[in-house]
Amino acid sequence: MKKFILVLISLLLVGVMVTLYLPTLPTTNQPITPAYQLDKESLTKPYPMASFLLITPFPKETKFALRIGLYSELSQAIDKAKLLNASSPTDLVTIIKAIDLQREWYFLLAGPYSTPLLAEQKKQALQNQQISSTLSLWPEKANTNEDE
Repeated sequence: MKKFILVLISLLLVGVMVTLYLPTLPTTNQPITPAYQLDKESLTKPYPMASFLLITPFPKETKFALRIGLYSELSQAIDKAKLLNASSPTDLVTIIKAIDLQREWYFLLAGPYSTPLLAEQKKQALQNQQISSTLSLWPEKANTNEDE
């Protein structure tokens, strides 16, 4: 019985010693960046697809976006946004719902950018990370359905 207690105390002391020598993880006060942002309002009132099209001349105060993806299901868009963030963190990606001819689509957009030149620079940075994107307008119009 004495041997058993002696072994138990020895194991306990070894465990304490090993614990004291384990490295401590560095703590950072930086918040975890979310993989995406969801435009919740567009889920109930999708943007018209035409609001993303590049038109010239550009309307005043136009903002630009980089379309990284277009999906028919929200779950696909969310999965792609998470994958993008995990493989190579980019600017925060926004998922916006749009409608065209009674079909619903989910856009993955990076931006908004104030000028097309800035958007093109970001496009090049994404391309260097093997991520393709297309320049489009950031939808500025209020969410409206043509049926209303």
